[in-house]
Formats: sequence, structure tokens, C-alpha cells
Amino acid sequence: MNCLKGKGKQIGALLLALVFALTLRPVSADAKEKQPANSITNQMLGSGSFEYGGRIYYGYDDTIWSVKKDGTGKKAVFVMANAKGYNGFSRVAVYEGYVYAIFDFYGGSDACNLQLVRVRTDGSGYENFGNAQNFALADGRIYYTKAQMRTDGEGYSYMDTLGIYVMNTDGTGSAALIDNPLCQLLAADENGLYYWFVNPKSYLRGLYRCDLDGTDSKELWTGTGSVSIKGSCLYYTEDGYRTKKNGKSEWRTEIYRKNMKTGAVKELYSCKGSITNLCVEGKYIYFSGYEKGLVRVSLTGKKAKTLNKHTGAGIRGIHGNVILFDQQRMDMKNGTDIDIILADLSTGKKIKKLGAFFVS
Repeated sequence: MNCLKGKGKQIGALLLALVFALTLRPVSADAKEKQPANSITNQMLGSGSFEYGGRIYYGYDDTIWSVKKDGTGKKAVFVMANAKGYNGFSRVAVYEGYVYAIFDFYGGSDACNLQLVRVRTDGSGYENFGNAQNFALADGRIYYTKAQMRTDGEGYSYMDTLGIYVMNTDGTGSAALIDNPLCQLLAADENGLYYWFVNPKSYLRGLYRCDLDGTDSKELWTGTGSVSIKGSCLYYTEDGYRTKKNGKSEWRTEIYRKNMKTGAVKELYSCKGSITNLCVEGKYIYFSGYEKGLVRVSLTGKKAKTLNKHTGAGIRGIHGNVILFDQQRMDMKNGTDIDIILADLSTGKKIKKLGAFFVS
């Protein structure tokens, strides 16, 4: 009996030591924090930024950068070798320790040469997966608009889309999902794909949704404006010349909400000029316009608030309580520069300028 008690004490001590050792064992960053997925909203904006491990990743010119959400700890993740003069990085996403991005290997504004690349988050292991107009990570795979470079009869090169494809995250196993060159991927998550079908006769874009295997495709909307999705509601813009009461006309843009279950449509907001970005996050609609700058308005279309007065403040992404956007700055000698701004989402107040690049 005493022997059993002694062994019980020994076993209890060993279990206690094991528990203590486990508490001292370092926990990986992935285990500490559930990685937020790139929302459909941010993907529809163009995936100009991505949140991963408490940091925001973004790219411009020849460099992929990351920064903490409070604006500190900015660092270069990867610099594309011999890329000076190229159009640089755009769409980015991070998955299982790799940064995926679109890089434009073209050096002018009259064409593009977009290719999907990836590197580890420490900047090592660069790989190029070939021409891709855009991409999205979902369900452990890469969905993308496959493209290839062609040359016309006069010797000019151009990028031609082939359809929507899927492949493994290591770049292997590429296969056609929607074998139609008129279809272009917009966004994807575990619930399905959103894509454009461009009508060759009317030039209008049809927004469609299908399952991840390419089946059960449904048309959601047709138009030329910006779109954003929140739950079962589709938000979109329509613009054109509107006649005022005095008989004069002006260019205006309206924001509409469509219930995708019932088909009901309601106009929420109207403003002078054009809207270049549209996204819905939380209780608000955010958009940027040439006349208004960066604006926030409630989901009912009320209480509009200007967060940034600069025109052309294009939104890259919203990440919790912060927003990343591009702000135009005119240089009378050289043309237009773009400042990349990290700001407080509720007020629009700048936290930090993260970089700048020249566009014209």
C-alpha cells in the first residue's frame, strides 16, 4: 500500500513537471493567433494588402513590405532582383509562411506582363508560377486567371487571358476550372468563386458566383461599376450624366444595394463625380471618389463623412481598425506621385506614410 502511494506521488510529480514543461514550450505565431483570411471585400478591391500574423503585407515598385498595424516595424520582405523600371508588385496574399503576389515585368503603361510569384515570409525561396492576371487563395489551393503573352502581326506583345484555373499552392497541378477566356477571377473563399464574364457584344461585365469546383454558376449582377459583397447583399455603383431640376446635367454616381436572395434593389447614396473604389466593412460603406476623396457612409446611405480630402484616394484594404489607401500627390515638375497611407479606420487620421511611388 505504501509502495502504491509512493508510486502515485512519483507519477503525480512527473505529470506536474510535464505540464510545466509544456507551458514553457514556445508557441508558434500561427498557434498564438488565428490568421485572418483576406476578406471578399479586400479581394474585390484588388488585394492590395493582406493581414497575416499581426502584420500587413503590401507591395509597390520592386519590393514587398510588411508593417505592424500600429505603423511600426516596417521592413522589406523581398526585393525583386534587376527589376528597376518594371511596373512592380500589386496583388498580395499570405498562406502558410509564403507571400504570393502579382508582379508586372513590363516597363511601360501601354501593356503588361503579369506573373504570379511567391517567396517565404523571410524573403527566401523565390519562385515564379508564370503568367496570371490575378489570383485568390481558398481551400488550400490557388485560383487564378491564367494568361499568356502573345505577339500580334506588327510585333507588339500583349497579354491574353485563357480562363480561370486552379493549382496547388506550390505551383503544381494546374488545371482549367472555367475554360473560357472571357471569364476573369475576382475573388474566392471557402464558399465559392466570384468572377466576371465580359460580354463581347455589349462590353458589360456580368458578376457570377460558382462553387469551388466551377459548378452551380449563377449571375448576380451586370454593369460597369464597382462592387462589394457583405453577407447576402451586393453593393454596386452606377454612374452617368443626370439632369438636374434646372435642366443642366452633371456626372453623378449612385450606390445601390441588392439583396441576392430576394432580388430587391435600393438606392443608398448619390454623389457628384465618379467612385473608384467601393467596399463594405462592419457598419459602413467606404468609397473613394474624384470629387469627394475617401468617404465613409452608413449601410443605410446616411451620415456621410469624409475621412481624407485628397482626390484619388484608392483603397488597398481594410484590416480591423486600420485602412491602407493610396493618396495622389501632384508634383508640378514630374507629374503624379502616390503616397501609401496607413490610417485609423474610424477617423481617417494618418498613422504613418508607408511609402511613395511615381505613376506619371
